[in-house]
Amino acid sequence: MAILGSVETPFSLKDGSRLDGQLSRTGVFLYESGAFGTIHQVDLTV
Repeated sequence: MAILGSVETPFSLKDGSRLDGQLSRTGVFLYESGAFGTIHQVDLTV
C-alpha cells in the first residue's frame, strides 16, 4: 500500500448544534492491485 498524499479538509460533524467531531485531513492511498481508497483524520469530541 502506498499513501499518495493528504490535504486539509476542515469539516464539522454535528448533531443539531452539538459538535461531535472535526474532520481535519483526508488522504488517498493505492493498493498493490491498483485499487484506491481514502483515509480520514477525525478528531472526536468527548
